[in-house]
Amino acid sequence: TDDNDDIDYPPSKRSNLGIFQTYKIFYRIPIVKLTTSVITYLVFLLFLSVIAADKVENSLDPLDFIIFGWVVGLIVDEYHQWRENPSRHFGSYSNVLDTVIGLCFLVYYIVRFCAAGYEDHNLRKASLEILGPIIICCYIRVMQVFLIDYYLGPLLIMIFEMGKNIVQFIFVFSLFFVGFQV
Repeated sequence: TDDNDDIDYPPSKRSNLGIFQTYKIFYRIPIVKLTTSVITYLVFLLFLSVIAADKVENSLDPLDFIIFGWVVGLIVDEYHQWRENPSRHFGSYSNVLDTVIGLCFLVYYIVRFCAAGYEDHNLRKASLEILGPIIICCYIRVMQVFLIDYYLGPLLIMIFEMGKNIVQFIFVFSLFFVGFQV
């Protein structure tokens, strides 16, 4: 990072800043970063939903390459976050979710490119079956943005806690189910 990143420029010096420095200062404002991040992630989810709802074809279209570039950027960003603090990176559920999403996208694109290369309709269907849970995880990830809302925040916290209880119930239920099948 630059040494000039945290400097509050007086009004007389602000007019001397170049256009790129002005944009750099503007996009470092926390609310602007949050808004930009949310809007771009929603566009990303829209593109993913379009790919999942599209008819099944083996050929790759431009939207596949746009999302592939976007996913590579997300994976690189996650890697840089991990490099900053490897020991505490996976302490946050959002970082774990981002890593799982990135790994699932890698599997999806391996299957997707094989489907396009071999022109195999079954591989294309398999790639869409991989894409379904990825989209669900991405929508769960975007729900974390709404935790800062005054009304939705507490409701989402209750939903996430309820999800933990449901996972525990399914685990105990599966133990009894498998135990009585023997």
